Parts: sequence; structure tokens; C-alpha cells
Amino acid sequence: MVYDGVIGPGHVVPLPGTSVPDTFKYRAFFSYSPVDFGVARRVRGRLERFRVDRELVGCPTRLGPVPETLRPIFSDRHDFFGPSLGSATVAALAESAALIILASPHSVRSRYVTKQIKFFKLRHPGRPVIVLIVESVLDDPEQANPPSGFRFAVVPEWADPADALPPDLYESDGFELAIAKVIARLIGVGVRDLSPRSDAVRRRRRRICAAAAVAMAVAATAGGVFLWQSHHSKLAVAEFVALVERYSLASPTQAAAPGAKESFAEAITAIVEGAVTDERYADALGLLKAGKVAEAERPLKAAAEDKAMQAASVRRSAKAAAAAYRALASIAAISDPGRAREYYAKATRFDPSDVVGLFRNGWFQQEAGQFDVAEATYRRVITSDQASNSEWALWAHFGKGDIERERGHLDEALATYRQARTIAQSRAKADLANLGWQYDLAISNERIGDLLMALGDHGEALKSYRAQQEVLSRMASRDPDRVDRQSHPAVSDIEAGNVPAAQDRLAEVLASQQASLADIARLARANLADAGWQRDLAVSYERVGNLLLWQDHLTVALSSFSVSLAIVDRLARVDPGNAGWQHDLALTHVRIGDVLVQQHDLPEALKSYQASLAIAERLAKADPANDRWRHEMATTYGKVADLLAEQDRPQ
Repeated sequence: MVYDGVIGPGHVVPLPGTSVPDTFKYRAFFSYSPVDFGVARRVRGRLERFRVDRELVGCPTRLGPVPETLRPIFSDRHDFFGPSLGSATVAALAESAALIILASPHSVRSRYVTKQIKFFKLRHPGRPVIVLIVESVLDDPEQANPPSGFRFAVVPEWADPADALPPDLYESDGFELAIAKVIARLIGVGVRDLSPRSDAVRRRRRRICAAAAVAMAVAATAGGVFLWQSHHSKLAVAEFVALVERYSLASPTQAAAPGAKESFAEAITAIVEGAVTDERYADALGLLKAGKVAEAERPLKAAAEDKAMQAASVRRSAKAAAAAYRALASIAAISDPGRAREYYAKATRFDPSDVVGLFRNGWFQQEAGQFDVAEATYRRVITSDQASNSEWALWAHFGKGDIERERGHLDEALATYRQARTIAQSRAKADLANLGWQYDLAISNERIGDLLMALGDHGEALKSYRAQQEVLSRMASRDPDRVDRQSHPAVSDIEAGNVPAAQDRLAEVLASQQASLADIARLARANLADAGWQRDLAVSYERVGNLLLWQDHLTVALSSFSVSLAIVDRLARVDPGNAGWQHDLALTHVRIGDVLVQQHDLPEALKSYQASLAIAERLAKADPANDRWRHEMATTYGKVADLLAEQDRPQ
């Protein structure tokens, strides 16, 4: 793995200014909106097919020796997921010698493209950023060859990429000239030097090579201190990436909330930057490197409290205080969701306009059973202009619908889920190749199906489940090992008990859910390291078990619940601090206990209820302010008491 010129053990770190581009995995990272896929494919293909004239190859430039080819250029359509930068994207940005931005009206509006630019400029300020502007958009995003009437322009080297993003052309170029300008910027030569046609060009190339070699020799002697500092800056970047990967992989607890990895990466960025001027951030960074997460909270909390005091007297400091509390909350979420909830609430009070902070505050409040606060927060996300039609709005609709369902407001919940599906359909239609967005659509259909089942409308529920199954089937048949699944809010399920009076179409619903289970099992097998897929597989087994239970197929239902239990138990053992997985484990024990009661196996049913109760007690003790844990603990106590009374064994 290569990070900003720093490579693993057994390799040599090259001298800066000699062959830096050759130390990277990718010649460039190509950033564009998925709507512009057609023109992006043409641009990338032209760049990767370009062959540098052999007389120019090896010539030293400020970007390193001129390469023979520009391959490979990273441009993975499967990495366009929601508002977050996935781990593959973060790694690819770190491993790219340059950033190419295809600027269009769509990429201007793309938060994902903006995040890629900000991340690259922040972490790799010394690498080239090249902006290729396209004047108009394609009617058909899959079209390989854009119309010849398209106009292109490459932003001048002196322009700031952030300022250049609005698609106002500088001096319009033809396609080939624009490509030549991009290539010249990538390899550090002039556009005229790319042409092999004249002796004058060849002589100029030789002069450039000689002058560049002398200039770099001077830089190597006079700029020794600067190069030493640059080397240590690169080490800091490598440490940053290592920290993000370490805690994201080692603690699924922190990654349970949607967008958690992005939040954690931003928190580490803030800590690294703060460490330059603030000893408290430097202390926190050292503690995180040493694996002392709880201890790292103390200096971060002190810094956040100082910023909060400043915000009381200086209004513009409120956003800084909010950012400090969000960073603190993201670190606290690794080990203590209760404290994370407290810090996100404070961040929201300081900056109620930050959509990401708002959503995460709502999510943590919902997990704690604080439904009034969570629902009000979700409403603010949904009505925010910044979140309009985004994945944050989608997830906020899911959360709001779940709360309405929990309260028994089924008609309201159904309307909210349908609003979520409208957003999911729009996003999925915009990029059929984005499996993350397709999965959002499957989840929304699943939730609608569950609500319709609860309302007794099996026929309409079946339509939603079949729509879900169609999406899952497409996903499972196309690159199942490339689905970089984002965390989703807890997937709802069909609750056992209260068997509907009408048993019509239950067999068809069961068949549809069994087909979905097969597709999810295939996706989960292809993504064994992704705990999210394993959890979804467990939920799918539980859903099938509930449907079997509704039809009195007790033995088969028990088998399905037992498979779900084995999966969730394995997850919970990997990360005992994950309250969400512990909660899943407790509920599955209850499901199994319910089946055993109907089978009149009361001793085994009691064991299942007691196992669930032990987990519920631990959760309630660890987070006393969590109303949900207390309620579910009381419910399980009731089941245990009823069973003991039935067995004539006084409690």
C-alpha cells in the first residue's frame, strides 16, 4: 500500500522531486458525476490510450520523470455511494499522483465530487489538481461518444479548482486540445512538447530535460530542510489513513451509524490539523495511536469546552465549537454511544444548520428511545435545503417512519416510507450501476412491505416485496463482491405475534422473501468482511422465520431463527461493545423463546428468555438514560415471570 510517497516495509522512499509519480498506484484519480459517465468514459479512455513519444520518456520534470503511459487512472463507478467517501475512495485518493475533475453542472451539484476535491486538496496540497470543464450535459449518460458540438476547456494552472467548478468556460478548446492540456499538466511538460512532429520540438525537449535536471539538482542541495519536512508530512498522511482504517475495521460499534466512517475520517482530520497548534489535540492524537480511545476523549473534551466558551462571546465561533463537539462525539462513539449522543446534541445546539450533525444526533437519540427529540431532528433534516433528495434525507425518512411505526401510527409511517422510496427511486434511476443506491431502493420497498403486512394488506405487501426482490436479484447477479455497502439504519422486520385474520397470499409473500434471502446470502458470501451484509443476512433469516411462524410452521421457523441467532452471536462476539448487535441478539433470543413456548418446550424457552434478559440488563446498565433498553428489559422480565408462573415455579 502506498500513501503519499510512503510505502511499506522493505521498500525505499524515493527522494522527492525525482520519480514521485512512480511511487503511486494511480497516475490520477478521475472525479466526475455519474450522470456524466458517457463523456467521462471517453476522456478516461483517451488519456489511458495516449502513448508518450519515446524521446520524451524519462525526461525529468517538476513532477518526476515523464512516464511512458498514463495508465492506470482510477475511475470506479461503483464507488459513488451517498454522502460518504468509502474506504476504497479514500485509499484511491491517497494512492493517486493527481486529481482530474470533470466539471459540469452535475458535478458542481454533487456533494460526493466536492468531498473528493476537499479531501484531496486538504491531504495532498502538493499534487496537481486539473479541472476539465465540459460546457453541456448528455441526454444519455451511457452514451460513449458525446456530440462533436461539445466544448471543453482546461482551467489555467493559476486558477483555484474550487473557484473554477462553475461551468463557465475560459477559452473553449476542441476535445483533442483539451486532452492534450490535461496530459501536459499530468506529466509536467508543455502542450507543444507532446507533438513528435518537428526537429524544433525535439531540440526544445532536450533543452527542457537538461534545464530540469540542473534545477532539480539545485533543489536537492538548497532545499534539504524543505524536503525533510515534506517527507515527515507524508508520514503524517500515512498515519492518518492508518488511524481511520484501524478504528473503522476494529470497532464496528463506531461504524454502526450511517455515514460513521466519513464522520470518523473528518474527526481524525480535525485532530491532526489541531495538533499543530493545540497540545490537547496533539495529546489526543498520541493516545489514539496508542489505542487509548477513552483517554483521548479528555483532551478533546477540554478543547471543545474552551471553544464553547468562546462561542458564548463571539458568534462566529459557534461553528468551531460545533465541529469540535462533532469530532469528540465521533471518537466517543467507538466505545460509548451514550456520551456520543450527549456530544452530538451539544454540536447541534451550536450549529443547527449542519445536516450531518443533525442526522447523527437524531440517529443516536432514536437508538436511545428518545423519540420526540429524534423525530424533531429528522424533520429538520428532511426540510433542510442542503439535504434535499440526498441520502441524509432518505435516512431521515427511514428513521422518522420507524419512530411512527414504533408508536403505532402505521398510516403515517407508510406515507413516510413512500416518501423515502420516491427519493431512493430518483437516485437509483440516476445511476443504475450504483449498487449502493439500488440497495437503498430495496430497503425502502422492504419497509413498505412490512407496513402493509402489519396493516393486513398482503396483496400490496407482495408487490413491494417483489420489487425489493427484483433489485436484490440484479445486485446479486452483477459483481456481488464489489458492493461497498454503506451502513443503513436498522432494517425493520415483520414482528411475530398477532397473526392476521386473513391468511391469504402469505405463501406468496414467504416465497418472495425466501428469494430475497437467497440473494442477500450470495451478497453476504461475497462480502464476508462486511459486517453490515452479515447483519442483513441475519435479519432476512429472522423475517422468513416470522412468516413461517405466522403459518404455524414452527419447526422450520425455529431453524430460521437459529441461523439468524448464530450470525448475530458471531457479530456480537467480534465486538461486544456494539449495542446494536447486542440488541439484535436479545431480540432473536426472544423470537426463539416464543417458538419454544408454542412447542411447549418451556424449560428451553425459559433459557432463551433469560439469555435475552441478561443482555437487556447489561444494555440498560451501560446506558441508564436509554428508554428503549429499559422498556425491552421490562418486557422480557414479564415473559420470564409468565413462564415461571406457568411452570409453578415462584420467581
